[in-house]
Amino acid sequence: MTLLLLALSAAPARAGEAARRWDLAAASARVLEDGVDVREAALLREAGDARVRQRRRAGLPSVDLQATLGGGVAEGDAPLRPGVTGTLEGVVALPLYAGGAIRAGRDEAQADASSLRAAEEAARQAAVLAVAEVLLDHAEATARAESADAVRAAEAGLEARLEAAVANGARNRADLLLQRAARQRAEADAVDARRAVGQARLAIAALLRLPPDTPLEVVAPEAGPEVEGDPTALVARARASHPALRAAVAAREARDAAWVAAHATGRPRLDLRLSGGTGVAGADPTPTGPTAGARVVLAAPLATRGAAEAATDLARVARDQAALSEAWASESVALGVHRALLDRDAADARRQAADARAEAAAAAAEVAQARVEGGAGLIVELLTARAELANAQLARASARVEAVRARYVLAAALGAL
Repeated sequence: MTLLLLALSAAPARAGEAARRWDLAAASARVLEDGVDVREAALLREAGDARVRQRRRAGLPSVDLQATLGGGVAEGDAPLRPGVTGTLEGVVALPLYAGGAIRAGRDEAQADASSLRAAEEAARQAAVLAVAEVLLDHAEATARAESADAVRAAEAGLEARLEAAVANGARNRADLLLQRAARQRAEADAVDARRAVGQARLAIAALLRLPPDTPLEVVAPEAGPEVEGDPTALVARARASHPALRAAVAAREARDAAWVAAHATGRPRLDLRLSGGTGVAGADPTPTGPTAGARVVLAAPLATRGAAEAATDLARVARDQAALSEAWASESVALGVHRALLDRDAADARRQAADARAEAAAAAAEVAQARVEGGAGLIVELLTARAELANAQLARASARVEAVRARYVLAAALGAL
């Protein structure tokens, strides 16, 4: 497994295939086009739009063609004879009053569609953030691998010099063995670092829905979007534009409309029906002539009161749940902004501290190496200094990437990716 990951980290091109360049723009475009979550959200939005079109037709006249055919016997002066009756007519039904159910149904469908559109936007922004994070994970892993390779090379060089010094009698063999152990530890660290690079490349390929062995030229974002403003203003901005909150607001509006529609289920319904047609009747079927008529139909539910009350109660519960979800979404947006601001400021402080630490560790390692090479220092002092330098360099690589990552997380918290 380790060998496979190391091979992937080196990204060898398959036969006849060159590595494609994947930066934030290119990777985001692919995920937005072919990402599973984004496509699912788009399909749900299309379904919501279809329901809007369906509900818009609810109040329009309906036109039906009705045909009937029957039979019977007639009693008269002649013996009983079978007879045939048949009609063919067109019927136009126009809703006049439905207790507000038609308008409420349209409002519900429209609000649901708005919620699904906002949810789709939220999915798209989440996809962009996921792309930025996997690219930054790769950048961090690559920086740590480069640092580990540099440490391994330095430890190997020092080991070679100590071997020469031991051969000349200038150093004792214990110093050489300690340095050899340090070099072997650096070798193991370099292998782990390259494995992390391979894992990061696999994560990128998975997110982009590419074969695991696809050659990749990964370009991480060097700086994240800068955000200015005090926390209060940023929270207000997020509450006005964050797609997750807009989806929750629209969902609550849809449940409000559904509650109104549920109230209308027990109310009378008034329709205007126009009809016209022709028919046949008699033992020897003869045309009965054209017919035309108009009537107003009043339908008043009598035995559905319990069902209507139950539907209203269910709609009320759904409305209350949606209101709670909206309130929680608003609180979550505010909390996310404050948390992202704290993380960004802390990441900037860690980056500055990591830079200073790396500079100090590099200076200390140079002094310790000069003392050892001059015969005045102990190898343990140099090993300690070099270990601190390696740790400081790894911490600096991580801190620089985390500072960029924190800016993307803040932009996502504002709904601005």
